[in-house]
Parts: sequence; C-alpha cells; structure tokens
Amino acid sequence: MAIKERRMVQYNSTDEDKEWFHRSLVGNIMPNVDVATLEATVLKSSDKAVSFRFLGASQVIVTFMDQLASVQEQRNEGSMLYSLFSNLRQWEARIRAYDRFAWISIFGLPME
Repeated sequence: MAIKERRMVQYNSTDEDKEWFHRSLVGNIMPNVDVATLEATVLKSSDKAVSFRFLGASQVIVTFMDQLASVQEQRNEGSMLYSLFSNLRQWEARIRAYDRFAWISIFGLPME
C-alpha cells in the first residue's frame, strides 16, 4: 500500500494584509434592490468608495479610501448606502454570512 505524503500550506495574514478591512463597511442588501447594478450604484454614490465585493448570502463589503471616510459614510444617515443596505456596520472579524442567495431559471413551466 502506497502512502502519499500531503503538504499543507498555511498563510497567516499580516497587519498590512488586513488594513483594508478597517476601512470597510459591511451591509445586508435590502429587498427589491437591483443586484445587477448594485456595484455601479454604490461606487457612483460615494466618491470615497474604492471597492465593492459580494461576501455571499445577501451581504456586501464596501471599502473606502481610508478609515475616516468609512466612519463618516456610516454616520451619514442621508447616505445613498442606507437606501440599499440594512445593518450597515464596520467590518469585524466575526462577521459571517448566514442566509443564502440564489437565482434559479425555470423553463417550460406555464405561468399561472
């Protein structure tokens, strides 16, 4: 019986790798928001937003130029982000995506 040796590579993030988390906000996508154009809408609505990522489920992470910009955006209740996301908050390591988000296509089924 042959035994295969397995190698495991483990990477520990540096503080520099994690720096962008500290200038990011996480939010849950509100119902009836157009997900197809969401990224463009977010990046146009905030001139200090530099990145947009889907986290999975119905959560997104929006990264800003610096931590001050993210805090100001979070405190600005008139921000466009509050019409797109609920529970807008600073990134924390314990944030998890719990619900699922799925698109399905059904063909050949009569509409009734």
